Amino acid sequence: MKAALNKTQLVAYIVEQSGVEAKSVKAVLASLETSVLSSVDKKGAGEFTLPGLFKVAVQKVPAKAKRFGKDPFTGQERWFP
Repeated sequence: MKAALNKTQLVAYIVEQSGVEAKSVKAVLASLETSVLSSVDKKGAGEFTLPGLFKVAVQKVPAKAKRFGKDPFTGQERWFP
């Protein structure tokens, strides 16, 4: 694939490659989405792994202190939170 696929294109591609019905592919993708979201939720495990494909992990990054700088859009100096 040379371009990123949207959800509809991904379903069509999987249907074409596997020969499974579109309804079944959509159900599997929906359950995968639910699994990923519940795993990376605050109350979840903090990471999700699809073996052999990818791993998604939550990183806790401390808040940055506010700073005084130049706004790239207006050119004016202001405080950034």
